[in-house]
Amino acid sequence: MANIEESASGVRATGSCLCGAVRFEAGPLDTMEHCHSTMCRRHPGSMFAPFANGRTSEFTWPAGRDEIAIYHS
Repeated sequence: MANIEESASGVRATGSCLCGAVRFEAGPLDTMEHCHSTMCRRHPGSMFAPFANGRTSEFTWPAGRDEIAIYHS
């Protein structure tokens, strides 16, 4: 789940994983888009899944978080 905010410095996102244990901040974001593939529709149970693209250098984890787990759908 993410929150998108627009300011003078660009569009930024903050959010967390589904359980809220891992949080992140990202931005400025380059593009935002929706995917309508079968897998992207099934995960949220919706007609599409939103995605945002940006530079990895602008993506930050909370202090003390060096790596994340991967969920293979």
